Amino acid sequence: MTARVTRRRLAALAAGATAIAPAQTPVEDDLTIQRENLRRNREQLAKTQLPMATEPAFIFKV
Repeated sequence: MTARVTRRRLAALAAGATAIAPAQTPVEDDLTIQRENLRRNREQLAKTQLPMATEPAFIFKV
């Protein structure tokens, strides 16, 4: 037996699932996490030695 699911029923199920989903982390926590990630990325980039003769991977066209 195959259960047929209409688009309306599928939409209702999806809407119900999002209503039951747990609340997201507060914005402050997300901001703190992203700032920490940015700080770590900057530290990693600062450790990388790149010669001045290195050409960029793009070309400016006028």
